[in-house]
Amino acid sequence: MRVDTAWHTGNVLFLAPECGSALKKKMNAWASAVDGTGRAYLFWVARNSRVEGLVIQPMDSSYCFEVSPAGS
Repeated sequence: MRVDTAWHTGNVLFLAPECGSALKKKMNAWASAVDGTGRAYLFWVARNSRVEGLVIQPMDSSYCFEVSPAGS
């Protein structure tokens, strides 16, 4: 991930056990971003029975969405 890259979110994949800000404190590998409205997000790699791969989760929410670089 690079500064100033654009990403597209897709479908809701699952509900995490905690909001993004709480989950971030327990993770070793993650990245964060802020959108144009000031909302903060957590990028992390999900590895569970439903999803394997990069997901995006708002810091103030438990919803996890599929995510991909813009233009892909």
